[in-house]
Amino acid sequence: MPMPEPPSADNFRDWFAKVKSPPAGAGVTWYQTRGLHFERALYWLLDAEGLSPRTSFRPKSEQVDGAFECDYRHFLLEAKWRRRPVGIKELDAFQAKVERRLSGTLGVFISMSGYPRSAADTLVRGRSLKVILFSERDMDASFDVAIGFRRVLATKIRAAAEFGVPYREYLPVVVTTGETLNPAGSPGPK
Repeated sequence: MPMPEPPSADNFRDWFAKVKSPPAGAGVTWYQTRGLHFERALYWLLDAEGLSPRTSFRPKSEQVDGAFECDYRHFLLEAKWRRRPVGIKELDAFQAKVERRLSGTLGVFISMSGYPRSAADTLVRGRSLKVILFSERDMDASFDVAIGFRRVLATKIRAAAEFGVPYREYLPVVVTTGETLNPAGSPGPK
């Protein structure tokens, strides 16, 4: 099966759903093309949510996959869709890119193949938290029109601010009618 048409403003969600499972016998070129098209799909996702995305660019001698703005806060974006989890060295390199930017700039690192177990601890060891990690399940929620990237990002930033963690998987909070969440996070009476 060939790679579906590149993502556009009209089909980026459908494209994402189609390429989640590689076809039998998919070769290296198919995976490389999917990775390049993934950046384009992210651009259209961010654009649909009014986040003023920018495609990849090369300031000085480094590559940045993209950037966007959300609620007057600026973000650098790194996206990987590989067969194996992203390495600690890549996360450290991205953290360094973010740290070289204007104070207050944050980073969003997306790895569709996950992270090593120690990734979150390594990112915050001895430094301030400036990078939020997104996984495949986070991106599934982001591409879901009923949830969206903006909501997933807000939830992850809150977890980072409250708990000091760069990675907490997005899980929607479901509250039944007549219940609210108490400060401890468990359902309680209104």
